[in-house]
Order: sequence, then C-alpha cells, then structure tokens
Amino acid sequence: MNSRQRILASVAFQPVDRPPYDFFDEAGDLFVDGRYQPGERLRLRYAEQVEARIRFHRKFRTDLIFDAPVLVPSGVPHSVTLAHEGRKISSPETVLSSISGMAWNAMPPPVVGPELLPEQSRGTVIKKVEWANGHSANEALDLATGTTDVLRCAFSSLGDMLTGLDCLAGDLPHADYTFVRQLRSAVGPDVMLSGTLTDPFSAIGWHLGNEALMYAPYDDPKLLRQLSEAVTEIAIATGLDMVRHGLDMIRVGAATCCLLSPELYRQFCLPVHQTLVRAIQAAGGLVHLHLCGRVKHLLPLLAETGAAILETITPPPLGDTTLREAKDVVGKTMCLKGNLLPTGGLLNGEPADCVGEAEACLRAGAPGGGFILSVADNLAPGTPEDNLAAVAELLQGPSFSS
Repeated sequence: MNSRQRILASVAFQPVDRPPYDFFDEAGDLFVDGRYQPGERLRLRYAEQVEARIRFHRKFRTDLIFDAPVLVPSGVPHSVTLAHEGRKISSPETVLSSISGMAWNAMPPPVVGPELLPEQSRGTVIKKVEWANGHSANEALDLATGTTDVLRCAFSSLGDMLTGLDCLAGDLPHADYTFVRQLRSAVGPDVMLSGTLTDPFSAIGWHLGNEALMYAPYDDPKLLRQLSEAVTEIAIATGLDMVRHGLDMIRVGAATCCLLSPELYRQFCLPVHQTLVRAIQAAGGLVHLHLCGRVKHLLPLLAETGAAILETITPPPLGDTTLREAKDVVGKTMCLKGNLLPTGGLLNGEPADCVGEAEACLRAGAPGGGFILSVADNLAPGTPEDNLAAVAELLQGPSFSS
C-alpha cells in the first residue's frame, strides 16, 4: 500500500499493511546537533521550508506531510503594519509566509510571499492589525522561538465582532497555495498533505479574548450563536478553498472547546463542527478534529461531529484520556490519531524507550483498524533525531511487512 491508501483504509476501518504514522512534522527537517529545533524555520526562505518538509518526510518515511503552511484568509477588511526593532517592515507578507498554519491563523491577513525576512531580522516583530470597525490588535512574534503574545484583542464585544464580520467586501481573498503545489509536485499523489483551519469557536476567542468568550454563553447566547454562524461561513469558504488547491486533510483546531462542559459544547460547538465537517468532507477533504488537553468529558459528543479523525488524545499527565479509553468510546466511529507524549520518551528517553511507547500505542489503538500513530501535539524542541528514527524503523520493520 502507498501512504494515501494506508490512511484512507485506516479512516474506513479497513485492513492495512501497517499502521500509518506521522510526527506532527509542522516545521520540517530542522535538526541542530541531532536535536529538533523548529524555531530554525524562521531563518528559512519560502522555498527552503518546502525542502525541509520534503526532507523530513523522506527521512522518516511518514505517511502524511503535516500542517502545510497555508495562511487562513480573513473576511474582515483591515490593514497590517509590521515593525521590527522599532522600524516599519514594508513587506509584511515576507514575515507571514514563514509562519505555519497554526501561528497567526484564525482570521489574520491573507498575505503571503516567496521569502522570509533577511537573516538579520531577529528578535521581536510587532504586528498591528487595524480593522474596518476602528479597533486594532497588537501581537508580538518572537522570531527566536516562533511564539506569539497577543497584546490587545481586536474586538471588545460579541456585537463589535459581528459588526466587523458584516464588513465583508466581495469574495474572500485567497491564500497563496504555492507551498502546496510545490509539495505535491515533489512527493506525487501518493502522500497525503494536511493544512490547518481554526474552528469558529476558537477563532472568536482568538480575537475577542478567551475570558470574554467563556462568559459569552451566559451573557448573550443568542448573539454568540449568530456570530458563530457568521464565522462558520468564513471557515467553510476557507476549508473548501484549501481542498480545491490540493490539501487532502484539514486539521480543524478546536482546543479552546476543551474548556467547555459537555452541555455548553453541545449548544455552541457541536452544531458548528457538524456543519463545517459536513461541508469539507462533502468536498473530498478529510477532517481531523484537533483537541489537545482534557477531552474525556467530550468524547461521546466528538463522535457526533462526523469528523473522520480525532487527535491528539493527549495522555496523562498533560491530558486525561488514555488511547484505550478513547478507543472504547469513539473508536468505532472515528479514526484516532495519536498519542505519543511529546515530553515523554521522545524528548527525554532513549530510542528503546520510544519504541516501547510506540508499541504500547499500537497495542491500544491499532486493533480493529481506525488508527494513525502520531505525536500528541507538536514535537518538543530538543527532541533527539535518533528517537524519531527508532519509531520510524519500528513501523517499517519486518513485523509489519505484508
């Protein structure tokens, strides 16, 4: 079987020659002294990032190139100003094109360009977004680590955000899918490509602030639903665009939903997820619903979303659910993707430890089909390359030969 066949068979609970796997490889082949350093991607030019992804895929023979960096377009008119070390950056697209689908996605600028800033651009970049409703958001990006810090939310209330979304001007702008085309040309049709889309509930929290979002179901549930529907339309348009341009799998990042009770999830997230999943999967994409953290209380409801895949099944102590528990609850309706702990043996152990953890995951997740071995969220900086190689060798070994 090739990688595409293997993943599609797993999603359909059909027999596979071996379980498919990936390493949440969103930063590509970036190792310094044998250890994974994802922050190094911020030094790479656009074409170099493509090459890094390809090298990572070929080195570890993964079945999925994860989180191909496509920026999610915004439906709200705005302008963007970037400044580095007190100086205005004239071409913001050169910074934003370097960030993967997870950083600054939700609803930031749809600009993308062929290269990153020159190598001397280190330190912090300040991004100021000025929205059509008069509000602005300031965000700081640390180029050394790739982490962001939201300094001010773009909207002060649900109504303010809804007014901003009503400023839609014509068709949604399109992201630049050069990265996807280059990856597809390099790896051919047999390897699955994945991109990231923020779920509507999390996107609202991104720009309203999560504290205000948690009060919204009680303060104004009707307006929250109305806003969710508007954001869902943007998310669907974006998701369909991603599928049309060659992304096979769409990761819908919904980690904020882990903070909700089952009743609140049923009221404010489940209908939105069902609508979004239905639209993307009807267009031929596979949705892997991403909830990292504590999800045990939501598992029965997540099975109702219709998503083909559920990740990351974060194991204790970072999460509250073992792979076997998740398999018992949703394993007959959703393919599970996970759940090697990124801060466990992968980061701190020896290759033999990682093989043991991978074998435990396979024993819990693989029986009956519907399983993709992966990391329970991003690889930790400093992860030894040899540990990843050991897990890859396990999956490529004689015990899984057809």
